[in-house]
Amino acid sequence: MITRLLDNKQIRNLVILGMIILTIGIFGLYLHNNPNTLSVIIHISPITAIGLTIAFIMTIIANSLILHFTLSYLNKKTPLTDNLFLTGYSSIVNFFGPLQSGPGFRAIYLNKKYQIKYRHFIRATLIFYLFFALINSLILLIAGLSQYPKIVTALSLTAIIILSIAYTVDLHKDKLISQTIKNHLTNLSLYNQNLWMIGLMTGLLVLSSSLVYYIELSTVSAGAVSYQQSLVYTGAANLALFVSLTPGAIGFRESFLVLSQNLHGVSTQDIVAASIIDRAYYVIFLFMIFLIILITKHYTKINPFNTSSKLKNNTD
Repeated sequence: MITRLLDNKQIRNLVILGMIILTIGIFGLYLHNNPNTLSVIIHISPITAIGLTIAFIMTIIANSLILHFTLSYLNKKTPLTDNLFLTGYSSIVNFFGPLQSGPGFRAIYLNKKYQIKYRHFIRATLIFYLFFALINSLILLIAGLSQYPKIVTALSLTAIIILSIAYTVDLHKDKLISQTIKNHLTNLSLYNQNLWMIGLMTGLLVLSSSLVYYIELSTVSAGAVSYQQSLVYTGAANLALFVSLTPGAIGFRESFLVLSQNLHGVSTQDIVAASIIDRAYYVIFLFMIFLIILITKHYTKINPFNTSSKLKNNTD
């Protein structure tokens, strides 16, 4: 038994060491391939750096609260500090990994450490994505109403008609679609407070992101961009995450922002300049998070092989 424990401990230590070396290597490789990152950071004013740091911290807090209420929705509770550090590390994975792999890392971690089933976590995470898509789409919809009221109204009415037809159509002598929708609504437990807290925290995440973009756009455009513009800009940038295939959504986000220029009114030049600042500073911010994880030795807690934590109200 003792030999087995020692072996498990050695495996955990090797995994932790491997994670640290791999993460440092990823940061080093990124800086090597993007040497302008440090030069961009040097030219950022201290006030802008402080503002971006606060705004990015707000996004981390919002994401950790979303995770907290997502797990509470599943009748599972984990330490808030654990959620915070897990969110920070998964943000690193999400930025550098392909296909927005942060949620996958969280799913594996929560399954290994807290025995949360993959399908339960994925189903609950889809609730967040639903709120995220809805809030950002509403932002663009409201912006579109002011720019192209007739087109947006026609598209909205068409969508309502299609949904109405789909809701009432009979399939296989049964109102299959109607019943399916009702079943999904029932399974969501609409009276569950945690469900709506996920939506509220998603709103906080969008607002935090809009603050990040507002600071960046104000820096490159000398204050010529209003907060309303940055909010619409945020909606387009966030929706790009759903189709991003590259680390940090490089290329996809800029494409969405250029295509939606008529809505937010930000020039292509400012989009490119703000994106450079955004990614350069975000890399440094993620590195600061990684240093905090190392200094506080919290990496031992985000190691999936460490099963010492106990889960409260663990029900599947």
